Amino acid sequence: MIEIDPKQFEKCPNFNRYELSEEQIIIIAKKAVEAARNDFYKEVGETIVTKFFWLVGIAAVGLVAWLQTHNIIKL
Repeated sequence: MIEIDPKQFEKCPNFNRYELSEEQIIIIAKKAVEAARNDFYKEVGETIVTKFFWLVGIAAVGLVAWLQTHNIIKL
């Protein structure tokens, strides 16, 4: 996160005074919601993919073990 030193802006005439229109506030809110939604989907997607690969790995090990017990393959 970027830290801003407030002393840099003490001479600015608009320091600590924000004049946003209703449209600007709505645009900012929509962007914030979109960013939060994208982060959520990214995290959920990563966990689902990880669990899927774990499941595939376990199934592969189980299949190899079953094939060995039935003398179909020899390792």
